[in-house]
Amino acid sequence: MVPYVSTIELATQLSYRNVDDPRLVTVVDSASELIDDWCGRTAPFDPVPPTIKNVALSLSVDLWKQPDATFGIMGMSETGAVRVARDLLARYDASLIPFYDPVNGWGVA
Repeated sequence: MVPYVSTIELATQLSYRNVDDPRLVTVVDSASELIDDWCGRTAPFDPVPPTIKNVALSLSVDLWKQPDATFGIMGMSETGAVRVARDLLARYDASLIPFYDPVNGWGVA
Protein backbone atom coordinates (compact mmCIF):
# COMPACT_ATOMS: atom_id res chain seq x y z
CA MET A 1 0.00 0.00 0.00
CA VAL A 2 1.21 3.47 -0.87
CA PRO A 3 0.50 5.94 1.96
CA TYR A 4 -1.39 9.14 1.19
CA VAL A 5 1.27 11.26 2.89
CA SER A 6 5.03 10.75 3.04
CA THR A 7 7.08 10.25 6.17
CA ILE A 8 9.07 13.37 5.25
CA GLU A 9 5.88 15.46 5.11
CA LEU A 10 4.86 14.14 8.52
CA ALA A 11 8.30 14.71 10.04
CA THR A 12 8.28 18.26 8.67
CA GLN A 13 4.82 18.92 10.13
CA LEU A 14 5.98 17.60 13.50
CA SER A 15 9.35 19.41 13.35
CA TYR A 16 10.85 15.98 13.91
CA ARG A 17 14.43 15.54 12.72
CA ASN A 18 14.73 11.74 12.62
CA VAL A 19 13.07 11.02 9.25
CA ASP A 20 14.30 7.40 9.47
CA ASP A 21 12.20 6.61 12.55
CA PRO A 22 10.18 3.47 11.69
CA ARG A 23 7.27 4.81 13.74
CA LEU A 24 6.73 7.48 11.05
CA VAL A 25 6.10 4.71 8.50
CA THR A 26 3.70 2.96 10.84
CA VAL A 27 1.74 6.15 11.47
CA VAL A 28 1.36 7.20 7.82
CA ASP A 29 0.41 3.64 6.81
CA SER A 30 -2.17 3.51 9.61
CA ALA A 31 -3.66 6.85 8.59
CA SER A 32 -4.05 5.71 4.98
CA GLU A 33 -5.58 2.40 6.04
CA LEU A 34 -8.03 4.12 8.39
CA ILE A 35 -9.11 6.55 5.65
CA ASP A 36 -9.68 3.72 3.17
CA ASP A 37 -11.66 1.76 5.76
CA TRP A 38 -13.75 4.78 6.79
CA CYS A 39 -14.61 5.52 3.15
CA GLY A 40 -15.24 1.87 2.30
CA ARG A 41 -12.56 1.85 -0.37
CA THR A 42 -11.20 -1.43 -1.67
CA ALA A 43 -8.49 0.28 -3.74
CA PRO A 44 -6.35 3.28 -2.78
CA PHE A 45 -6.89 6.68 -4.35
CA ASP A 46 -4.78 7.17 -7.45
CA PRO A 47 -4.07 10.01 -7.84
CA VAL A 48 -4.53 11.16 -4.26
CA PRO A 49 -6.98 14.08 -4.01
CA PRO A 50 -5.65 17.12 -2.08
CA THR A 51 -8.39 16.76 0.56
CA ILE A 52 -7.38 13.15 1.26
CA LYS A 53 -3.73 14.21 1.48
CA ASN A 54 -4.64 16.94 4.01
CA VAL A 55 -6.74 14.55 6.08
CA ALA A 56 -3.98 11.93 5.98
CA LEU A 57 -1.40 14.44 7.22
CA SER A 58 -3.60 15.75 10.02
CA LEU A 59 -4.67 12.24 11.04
CA SER A 60 -1.03 11.12 11.00
CA VAL A 61 -0.16 13.93 13.41
CA ASP A 62 -3.06 12.85 15.65
CA LEU A 63 -1.90 9.22 15.59
CA TRP A 64 1.69 10.29 16.32
CA LYS A 65 0.60 12.25 19.38
CA GLN A 66 -1.98 9.72 20.60
CA PRO A 67 0.43 7.81 22.91
CA ASP A 68 1.08 11.06 24.80
CA ALA A 69 -2.58 11.28 25.76
CA THR A 70 -2.86 8.75 28.56
CA PHE A 71 -6.52 8.12 29.42
CA GLY A 72 -7.56 10.64 26.77
CA ILE A 73 -5.98 13.64 28.49
CA MET A 74 -3.12 15.45 26.77
CA GLY A 75 -2.34 17.79 29.63
CA MET A 76 -3.55 20.68 31.69
CA SER A 77 -4.10 24.28 30.67
CA GLU A 78 -5.45 27.41 32.31
CA THR A 79 -8.98 26.12 31.75
CA GLY A 80 -8.42 22.55 32.92
CA ALA A 81 -7.73 19.21 31.23
CA VAL A 82 -7.11 19.16 27.49
CA ARG A 83 -8.88 16.07 26.15
CA VAL A 84 -8.32 14.06 22.99
CA ALA A 85 -11.22 12.95 20.80
CA ARG A 86 -12.26 9.35 21.33
CA ASP A 87 -12.77 8.73 17.62
CA LEU A 88 -10.02 10.46 15.70
CA LEU A 89 -11.62 9.90 12.29
CA ALA A 90 -14.96 11.41 13.32
CA ARG A 91 -13.39 14.87 13.19
CA TYR A 92 -12.62 14.35 9.50
CA ASP A 93 -15.99 12.89 8.55
CA ALA A 94 -17.24 16.03 6.76
CA SER A 95 -14.09 16.10 4.62
CA LEU A 96 -14.34 12.39 3.78
CA ILE A 97 -18.05 12.25 2.84
CA PRO A 98 -17.44 13.09 -0.84
CA PHE A 99 -15.06 10.12 -1.05
CA TYR A 100 -17.36 7.44 0.39
CA ASP A 101 -17.76 4.38 -1.79
CA PRO A 102 -21.56 3.96 -2.12
CA VAL A 103 -21.21 0.18 -2.41
CA ASN A 104 -18.76 -0.54 0.41
CA GLY A 105 -18.88 2.64 2.45
CA TRP A 106 -21.50 4.18 4.64
CA GLY A 107 -24.17 4.06 1.96
CA VAL A 108 -23.83 7.64 0.82
CA ALA A 109 -24.84 7.76 -2.81
